[in-house]
This record gives sequence, C-alpha cells and structure tokens, in this order.
Amino acid sequence: MTATVETYIASAEPVASSVLAGPLRLSSALVRSVMAGLESQGLLHQPHTSAGRVPTDAGYRVYVDQLLDAPQAPQRRFDWTTPDREDARTLMQACILALSTATGLLAFAVSAAREDELHHHLELVRAGPRTVIAIFIGSSGSVRRGVAELDFEPSESSLEQLRNVLNEKFRGRSLASIRDTLQADRAREASPAPLTGDAELEATARSLSEALLPPLAELDVAVMGHHHLLAKPEFREGAMAARVLEDLDQRDTWLGLVDAVRQAPELRLDPDVRILIGHENPRDALAGCAVVVTQLPWTRQRRGSLGVIGPTRIAYRAVIGALAAVRAGVVARCAA
Repeated sequence: MTATVETYIASAEPVASSVLAGPLRLSSALVRSVMAGLESQGLLHQPHTSAGRVPTDAGYRVYVDQLLDAPQAPQRRFDWTTPDREDARTLMQACILALSTATGLLAFAVSAAREDELHHHLELVRAGPRTVIAIFIGSSGSVRRGVAELDFEPSESSLEQLRNVLNEKFRGRSLASIRDTLQADRAREASPAPLTGDAELEATARSLSEALLPPLAELDVAVMGHHHLLAKPEFREGAMAARVLEDLDQRDTWLGLVDAVRQAPELRLDPDVRILIGHENPRDALAGCAVVVTQLPWTRQRRGSLGVIGPTRIAYRAVIGALAAVRAGVVARCAA
C-alpha cells in the first residue's frame, strides 16, 4: 500500500503492478494480486480497465494514519523575528510564504480571537426603531459587535430584560461554548431550545443570536500560492480549479474548515496535525483536495491555524515535516 501511494504521489499516473514489481523484488502476478485485494477493501481504485490503480480517500487515510513512519524534515530552519510581537498579520504572511514555497502548495493562515476567552458582558444598544447592536465584551477586554435587523420594534424594557437574561445565561462561558450553543440552536429550526424561557423575548433573542454568530467566529484569513494549486495535474481542468478557488473566497468555507479540523482525529505521527482527505472536507468543492493543518498561537491574544491545501495526492511526509518546522518557529517566538 505504501509503495502504491508514494509512487502515485510522485508520478500522478495510475500505478501498474509492473512498476512496483522491480523495486519490491516481487513478481508482477503477486503484486497484481495484492493490489486487487486492496481494491476489494476500498483502498485502491482502477480508473480504467486497462489502467493501473490509484489510492482512494480511504487508502490515503490508512496511509497517513497507519503507514507513515516519520515526517520528512525540511532543509531549512524557520525563525520568525517580526518587529511587532503582537502583529499577527505580518507573522501569518511570513509563514504562508515559507510554507507555500517549501511544499509547492496553496498555504493559508487563519487567526481568531482566543476561544478560551470568557464572556464578561453583553450590551444591547438600539440603533433605530428595529435595529439593535449587540456588543459582546470578553474577559480580556476584546469587543465584538453584531447588528440585528428585527421584524418588529422591541421596547426598551424588553431589551433590558433580554440583556439581563443572556448575560446570566452566558456569563463565565467561553466564546467557543457560546458560539457552539448558538450554532446548535440555529440548526434545530424545527424545535429550537429556548434561549430566554419567555415567549415574548424569543423573537428578539433569535435575531440577536444570528447577529452574534459572525463576530463570535471572527476570522482573519491569509492565503498564498494559488498558482501552485493550478499547476497540479488534477486542477488543469478549468472547471474544477474554478470551483475550488471560488469556494476558497467564501467566508463560510473557512468557518467550516476550522470546525471540521477541530473535530478531526489526531495524527499518530504528529498529534498537533490534523488532515482532511477528499470527502472528509466539509465543502463539496474541496472533495478532490487534502487539507493539512496545525493549530498554533499567533500572539498572546490570537490563536489560529496554519495549513496547506492541495490535491489528495500530496507528499504527506514532506508537508507534515514542513508544517511542524514552521509551527516550531512560531511557538518559540511566542514563548520568547
């Protein structure tokens, strides 16, 4: 299995048994029989009757989870010395440039407010007859704002009552916990859980929860290396490349990736790395892609993700090694 995956990674051509027989010092008949067995397990796929075989998403998953023995160390050490220790954006740009250059893939960095920050206070401010601004203040003093356009005109007393109820409900909870509660509630449209316990306040509470979701999931995304993606054989078909690039321009794509990566299993080879392969990705446009990501601190107040996107046929060993090296440089910088 390892030989098939790594040969296909290197060649981008379906792998025939005759190609593996020599290096493995086995007969073509035996290799062909083993490959047929792997195909019956759903780990390999034969694109055409007369063609060799290529790994499936499941085959790549077995490869990265069970067969990789060590990452490939990059040839250089990454040392980040940006002038401003709290300038996350500059550091993100430097990291994705280095990572894209080292891997030959599209690299991205995502920065978000610390999700372990606790809720301190929620203020509701009327900005018009039916417009309410929700101001979320975190325990570190960070401020996020959301604007809700209501279908009715709430009274001052109802806004005050709602502010008190929501502050009591969310006080002491983390941003991630609050966001997950609101997202889960939004998903249960048929029978949403009551936010307030008071039917008169529910309509206002629902609109405000929708307004709070974007700022609670506030992201800063930096992307570099689109040309690397377009150079891969898998993306030479214009329609597929266009779908992927268009999807990467959508904010919801990055929100979905961040959530999917958070739920992905740890990688045995490097517990700080998560990998989404093919249809494991939350977006249909990325079903032909692999996403390799690590979590890291950009500054004392902002954490985030650093990763690459490429075809499922990427050099996982080299990518994991480069990602670990860049991450080590960032962590060392933040600890200094």
